[in-house]
Amino acid sequence: LYVREHEEERSLSVHLLLDASSSMAFGEKFAFASMISVGFAYMAIKENEKFSISKFGEMLEPGETRGGRRNLFRAMEDLDRTAPSGGTDFKRTAEQFDLTIRSTSLVVVISDLLDGIESVVSGIYKLSAHDLILIQILDPAEADLDFEGDLRFIDMESKESVMTSVTPKVRDEYKSKMNEHNRRIRETCDVVGADFFTYTTETPIFEVFSDVNSRAKVWRA
Repeated sequence: LYVREHEEERSLSVHLLLDASSSMAFGEKFAFASMISVGFAYMAIKENEKFSISKFGEMLEPGETRGGRRNLFRAMEDLDRTAPSGGTDFKRTAEQFDLTIRSTSLVVVISDLLDGIESVVSGIYKLSAHDLILIQILDPAEADLDFEGDLRFIDMESKESVMTSVTPKVRDEYKSKMNEHNRRIRETCDVVGADFFTYTTETPIFEVFSDVNSRAKVWRA
């Protein structure tokens, strides 16, 4: 799965950072993101490599670095018991991870990446010493604001709510802000040599892996 050549080939661990904040409870985002993390862990153990699945929100919950199918099953059981909760602080998560993992590794972030853009950008720079892949998971409604009429929107992390009427103009403004948010993420990833992918939960899971495996720069490093 992940072999980097220096003076000789060496195998490195795969670290998965899985967003378990409240915003991931929307729709099927957390379940979808969990399947992706398990898929990467499975690919790691198939290559006799170790993996860790660390959950994060406002703080990092470090997972043990381990290998083998038994530990993969334990990780799956832990994810099944996890109920997303709390806010998101991606910058703090990256800082805590940097203190935990000293050696260069493959790091895969699986999140909606809907934290404030400056926090996301700072987190990317903090993780840039590693080979880094960011995978953004959105509900289709978040990607397109596929709503009509007067609605109350509730922030799943702060619990604050706002009433608004979703008109074509509001939808266009929302998409423009989302595009700018993701443009900053993509631009930062390009600067540090990281990969950025974005999918909705309607994307077939095997299509996600096929796309990442065929396009990620880290495989060609």
